[in-house]
Amino acid sequence: MDFNRIYKKYKDAVYNYVFWRVYSEEDAIDITQEVFVKVFKGLANFKGKSSLKTWIFAIAHNTTINYLSRKKYREEDIENYFLSEEPLKNIRTKTMVLKAIEKLTDEHREVIKLYYFDGFSYKEIANLLNISIGTVKSRLNRAKEHLKEELEGIYGK
Repeated sequence: MDFNRIYKKYKDAVYNYVFWRVYSEEDAIDITQEVFVKVFKGLANFKGKSSLKTWIFAIAHNTTINYLSRKKYREEDIENYFLSEEPLKNIRTKTMVLKAIEKLTDEHREVIKLYYFDGFSYKEIANLLNISIGTVKSRLNRAKEHLKEELEGIYGK
């Protein structure tokens, strides 16, 4: 397999996956680089038991979790990103949605981000997290219910 082709194909998706978990461009760049170093080193051992995409995102997932366990992020990180990057009219809504997502359990937050932010299918999420497709659907539905309740509390019905 050609590493350069793999890197070009997946670098933006991995960066986005990482960014929506750390809310820092600089940290997302660092983690993405670390992911592709691991991909490069492990490519010869890739057995093809899962898709290449799932394998790469499993590396990204684990690398990000390890990074987050070493560094705690504050809620202000989310707001600061949107304050510096987004038009004023969208700041409040996006910040509230992201804060509501951060209030979800780790399991629910992860499936929301994988499905909506990263565009993974139910099957891909199941493979990545090593759970059944039914569990993915269940977690996603529960996460959406919790988000709806949280946002209704903020914005009203």
